Amino acid sequence: SGIRAIPAIVWIFLYIPIGPPGQVTAVLAIATDSIGNLGRLFTDDLEEIEEGPIEAIRSTGASGTQTVSFGMLSQVSRSFIAWTLYILEINTRIAISL
Repeated sequence: SGIRAIPAIVWIFLYIPIGPPGQVTAVLAIATDSIGNLGRLFTDDLEEIEEGPIEAIRSTGASGTQTVSFGMLSQVSRSFIAWTLYILEINTRIAISL
């Protein structure tokens, strides 16, 4: 949660010793900020998965990959896409302000 609390502008100042201020530093700062936020949002969605469909797929003898793709990802794919687009919109705003 510490990574998510630091805004992108602070990450830029932390990444300046790696390279000169510019596009690479800004991309690293925005990416670091986004990874923390997306990780938390995705984790929250994965914790709310219903076990019923997963158990039904396992009972048919499906492999682990099939269980994940048809049991888990089918439940969270819409929210993953929605959160990713939301973070993309936030990143666009941050990039314009930097």
